[in-house]
Amino acid sequence: MAHSKADLQSILATQQQTLQQFAQLQEQFAETLQRLSLSQASTEKMVRSHPTLDTLAASISEFDYGTLEAFSLSAIAHQTNSLLVSPRRLAGSVEHGTTLASALISRMSVPDVETWGTKKVSVHLLKPYPLLREKRHISVNIEKKAVTFQIDTGSDRTIISVQTWKQLGSPPLSDTSSVRATTYNGDTIPLRGSFRCAYSFGTHSVSGTCYVSDISSNNLLGAEWIFKLGLYDQPLNNLQSDLQPEDERALICSPEIHALSASNAREYVYRRYPEICSDSLGHCKFAKASLRLRPDAQPVFRPKRPVPYAVVPLVEAELDRLEKLGVISKVNYSAWAAPLVAVRKRDGRLRLCADFSTGLNDALEMHQYPLPTPEDIFSTLNGGTVFSQIDFSDAYLQIEVSEESRELLTLNTHCGLYRYNRLPFGVKSAPGIFQQIMDTLIAGLHGVVAYLDDVTVVGKTEEAHNGIWTPFSKELRNWDFTFG
Repeated sequence: MAHSKADLQSILATQQQTLQQFAQLQEQFAETLQRLSLSQASTEKMVRSHPTLDTLAASISEFDYGTLEAFSLSAIAHQTNSLLVSPRRLAGSVEHGTTLASALISRMSVPDVETWGTKKVSVHLLKPYPLLREKRHISVNIEKKAVTFQIDTGSDRTIISVQTWKQLGSPPLSDTSSVRATTYNGDTIPLRGSFRCAYSFGTHSVSGTCYVSDISSNNLLGAEWIFKLGLYDQPLNNLQSDLQPEDERALICSPEIHALSASNAREYVYRRYPEICSDSLGHCKFAKASLRLRPDAQPVFRPKRPVPYAVVPLVEAELDRLEKLGVISKVNYSAWAAPLVAVRKRDGRLRLCADFSTGLNDALEMHQYPLPTPEDIFSTLNGGTVFSQIDFSDAYLQIEVSEESRELLTLNTHCGLYRYNRLPFGVKSAPGIFQQIMDTLIAGLHGVVAYLDDVTVVGKTEEAHNGIWTPFSKELRNWDFTFG
């Protein structure tokens, strides 16, 4: 079918227009992806001035500090508030004279306005716990006694620890001097001996050789036993044991592979140190926050913002509560003012903030104090096997603001003007000020590291960990900090 020149030009113009629209959609899609990857607007200016772990992680792939190694250190990992600290040696390996440990340390990144200060105490892991969720474990009967093994398809031999061997009744061992066992990287595994035994899983009952190692902390189920028990034909998810610290089954495994529950740890802290676990708001005794204006700064007064009718009673109740606590005070006049922002917490309550990005933050000098880097944090965690973490509730509000800085922190609400007497969230100088105070508080305390309001206590043993809490809690009492 023939087309006229005008028709061809019309078709060409239509195609060009379609291509332009498609290009615009691509640009919009790219912009949307970029926005989703950024932090919330309340912390964007803070990130520009103070690089968080999220921004540092973009150029870091791995940390290695002997017994602990961090993997998956990425912005996504920090946005989900979790950072995995994994054993240096993975499945099938053995460390000489080293305890394999792992821990889940949460919220190492700068919290945003919606999650700031809502957590109280969180103890994520106590005692070595070598990734029981990630590694596959199975319960196999040896001479009718249940033994927990880590499935290791890369190992030809099945190896158990001396502790497990003793719990099996210390059967006589045969000489293994002619047998050579190595780890995946070629290191030799010294063997104490071997013994013949009957073992079973499900409907499979067979016999074979089991090796005993002086340095093995996990019981490793090797390829021979895996084959004889018919495990290659079954999905691993259907085989693995769901290991729980309160499991009452007679599982024989290394005593190192246990974890104290977080609830028990919290109960220990609350019972042992009730004076710092108070619901009352702390009041730092030895430091005040001072804000410095730029030389060319001019006062900025922003009008109040409308409050949704449904939350007006909640906003007014929270204003009254903060006023009674001495956090804010009613004033009649101020040259500075920032509008009120009400943010709903995860528990349904409201948190009142001021939007200081409307003027004050641009007028302030940054408080130049460095936040800890990942190297700083992991150098303290290195070698630890027992961890606990506290997260101060309303952390910044425990810091008093100097008298001359309070007018700058005026809040404009539908109930009038209020002036902050304590350091509010959202001020760009606040992170550096708070970090400097926390570093001063924990100075000289070995095994304590602070990243803003997240403080982690680490010890090589449970006793050492609990011993660190004694001087740490004393400092918290002296400074009049609380979490509760």
